[in-house]
Amino acid sequence: MENDYIKQGDDSNKPLLEEVIYPDIEPGIINRIMIENSFLQDAYRGEERRLHKMEPVVLDQITSIRLEFKNILRIDHLWIIPNLTKLSLNCNKIEVIENMEMLPALTELNLSFNYIEKIENLEKLVNLEVLSLFNNRIEKIENMDALEKLVILSLGCNLINTVAGIERFRFMTNLKVLNLEGNPVAKRTDFCLLLYVIAILPKLNYYEYTFIKNELREEACALFYNEIERHRSKILEINSFIEILTEAMALLPHDIREELAAEEYVV
Repeated sequence: MENDYIKQGDDSNKPLLEEVIYPDIEPGIINRIMIENSFLQDAYRGEERRLHKMEPVVLDQITSIRLEFKNILRIDHLWIIPNLTKLSLNCNKIEVIENMEMLPALTELNLSFNYIEKIENLEKLVNLEVLSLFNNRIEKIENMDALEKLVILSLGCNLINTVAGIERFRFMTNLKVLNLEGNPVAKRTDFCLLLYVIAILPKLNYYEYTFIKNELREEACALFYNEIERHRSKILEINSFIEILTEAMALLPHDIREELAAEEYVV
């Protein structure tokens, strides 16, 4: 999914892009020509590729594409390939996640080794199952509540220095693989992020791509028992509030309920 084997130095929080992309290369722009050339390069070889170059590429039939090492600065023009399910934009110079709303069919997204500072604009990618933001400049876990189908998530080697936001992953019932290593919060000597993650996310099977053994899970639950109970109580409170709100809505006149429903107030 990503080039995890490329290690980041302990004395640097910057991505290693400078080692793989040279600054004197012309900035890449995502356009039809780049998309068609990348697709043909990955899909065909040799004589077959040459023959396909003689025919027009049907863009709405493209379901997978790799735009890697292109010196791309912005995510743009992907609306011309609306049926895309797998997209790799790793090893570029992208600073902002944007213009993703036209790709609702996307199931895999790789944005590793870029300059991204914030997790944002992913709310339309409701079918996303694999997401890698490995080796960027992200400081905070946020704006991921819509990604309920996520199975694999990598946020390793960023600038995250707090556990805030990790508890939200409990609502991702399909999440099985998580990587947060290489962040400042994972390097703290007074706190074990590994055990915290295992305790807070009981359905997780792999952390940093290593299987979580039962002995480690038991140790984590014992160490963070109070934290687990606090989250369990919070979930019970939320569920209770939803039940009360739903019952209250049922007592309202029909026309008022319809008006509220139109404004997305009904739970």
